[in-house]
Amino acid sequence: ALAELFLDATVHHDRSAGQFVPASTSMMWRAADRFRRGNHEAGAADLQEAKSLTDRIADPSSRERALANLAVAETALRPAEATPAELAELDAAIDFYRRTNANVWLGAAYVTRARAHAAKGDVRSAEHDFIAALSEVRRARTAIQDRDARMWFTATADDVTDHYVEFLLDQRRPV
Repeated sequence: ALAELFLDATVHHDRSAGQFVPASTSMMWRAADRFRRGNHEAGAADLQEAKSLTDRIADPSSRERALANLAVAETALRPAEATPAELAELDAAIDFYRRTNANVWLGAAYVTRARAHAAKGDVRSAEHDFIAALSEVRRARTAIQDRDARMWFTATADDVTDHYVEFLLDQRRPV
């Protein structure tokens, strides 16, 4: 309940201040929290509103980053339900992260797309994306110099590995 109060206050503050990038981001995090709590309708509404706020972001690069982050979040929250349009948005996010050398986010996007492919039974595409995610994790690991960032990154790398192992186990393949 405390997290919900914090996220509600953050969304309210960012919207009231007309800060569209932080508002979009805080709504994305609140959507994730709502999905985890089983309130999918409210979470989906937050994602829709966050997307609509991106139209008001003046800087094109910031707008593209916000849309990329939202595409990853939307598919990550419900990979089995990803529509072709949402997968196309995820493809655009992967292209954005690749162009901007955002390796950590690129890895997360690949894992998200891999999970969506796996949920739809496309094992070949899923495996391809899992391997791409692991490659990005290795690349990012060598580039991180900051200790705090490295600690945060370790959690992300563990998540990538965990999802790949889960995929392999689901395929009844050796880990």
